[in-house]
Amino acid sequence: MTGKADVKFLERCYHKNLLYFTHFANRFDLDRNDLFQAGFLGLDNIQIIDRSRFDEEPALKDVRLEQADATAWMAFFALCMLQISLELALHNRAYEDMASKFLEHFLRIKHAIFGGDLFSDDAE
Repeated sequence: MTGKADVKFLERCYHKNLLYFTHFANRFDLDRNDLFQAGFLGLDNIQIIDRSRFDEEPALKDVRLEQADATAWMAFFALCMLQISLELALHNRAYEDMASKFLEHFLRIKHAIFGGDLFSDDAE
């Protein structure tokens, strides 16, 4: 409305989303391989395994689903947080380290999906 950036608002949103990102990274990457289990987007609802029966079926007790849309969503989330970190770093250099961290998150997810060298564009 004023034509000026609302850095305080962006910071408040950023910190809430930081908690949200951390929650999903810790809860849905139990194997710590940057491939995310279980769906939380709604795109996972059509599948051959009925997840509502996981608690009832002994054979499904130790099953984990690593799903493409959950992993893609986390990669996108990391890129969005990277972009916000860079914007905030223009006003406060403390956010530069967070930008590096989100770039690393994205590159690890890319590596988990495509393989290859972690920090190059070459996939195996």
